Amino acid sequence: MKLKEVQKLLNAQMLTGEHLLEQIEVKMICGSDLISDVLAFTKEKTLLLTGLTNPQVIRTA
Repeated sequence: MKLKEVQKLLNAQMLTGEHLLEQIEVKMICGSDLISDVLAFTKEKTLLLTGLTNPQVIRTA
């Protein structure tokens, strides 16, 4: 699934990188607020959905 499809499904607003929406392929989606769960679960081409808003999330991603 392309990131553009995910954006439409979630009615999400893109803050940056809108020109990449048709290029980025998403194979899996992970939702978590625990960074340790994300690290244990994530694989290549995974989209992270989280309520966390701190710099640790970006470093982990």
